[in-house]
Amino acid sequence: MNKRPPGSSLGHQTGLTLLEILVALTAGLLLLGAVLAVYVTSNQTSRQTDNSARLQENARYAFNAIEQAVRMTGFSGCAQNGNVFNLPNIYALAPPSDITGANGGSTGLKTHIAGTDVLVVRGATSQGAPLIQHTMPGTFTVANNCMGLRNGDQAIITNCDQSWSFQIQNSPAGNCATGANNQTDITSPSAPANNYWYKPGDMLFGYTTRTFYLTTNNNGIPALFLSQTSGANTPTPQDLVEGVTDMQVLYGEDTTVPSDGYADAYNDASAVANWANVVSVRITLTLSTGTGGSIVSKPFTTTIALRNRLP
Repeated sequence: MNKRPPGSSLGHQTGLTLLEILVALTAGLLLLGAVLAVYVTSNQTSRQTDNSARLQENARYAFNAIEQAVRMTGFSGCAQNGNVFNLPNIYALAPPSDITGANGGSTGLKTHIAGTDVLVVRGATSQGAPLIQHTMPGTFTVANNCMGLRNGDQAIITNCDQSWSFQIQNSPAGNCATGANNQTDITSPSAPANNYWYKPGDMLFGYTTRTFYLTTNNNGIPALFLSQTSGANTPTPQDLVEGVTDMQVLYGEDTTVPSDGYADAYNDASAVANWANVVSVRITLTLSTGTGGSIVSKPFTTTIALRNRLP
């Protein structure tokens, strides 16, 4: 015969009622919902932060590429702009100026996005070669051809007195070494202006036109493109930054007489009175990133001075 332990009773055994179970389940669901809400919010915040960082990085890269080109606009060695002769008009959009643009107009290049602006800058390349000998009328022997100049490219020979721009008439050897065995002849179609004779130590550079514009890339996404040409050779478009949906350019004109190097007004390309008075540009790029409902779009603006036009 089984005996119950002292003090035990079936009537004292208890459990959870159905109501208590429902309350516990409800509390658990509320807690789980709160955790999920925090996770979703955190995930969205993380995605937005990543998108924002991506936008800023893309904008930084785009502006860096544009700034380098704009700041070198009009570079021709140490000669002043007034002593630069025979500058080329190799881009149908613009007059033979070292900066110009189009306010949503045709570029003559790959079709660009309607309503977006086009920026065109010109100048000598940052890399040049020292002159060894100038043989009249127009053969320039230089130390090397690190610039990679080709027949039909535009070049500029320069010193602190004057510069002469010309289209290369021969096929220079492509080398980047120094020494007598690596010297290269680069030929102009005529003698420099005023039959000027350039001396050993003067510098020869390539002369490049750079065009920034927006179009869709091979992925069908709007992007910032750079097209470079150095004369008769075909421009080479480069896809710089994906996700650039708009570019607007304003040109700062110095209308003070005499010039003080400061912009008195910013106008779009169609309203620029004299391109020779442009001393800075103000560029606004709108960039987008993300997919579906998490697309982030933001405009970025910078102002760039044309160093070679400053006093």
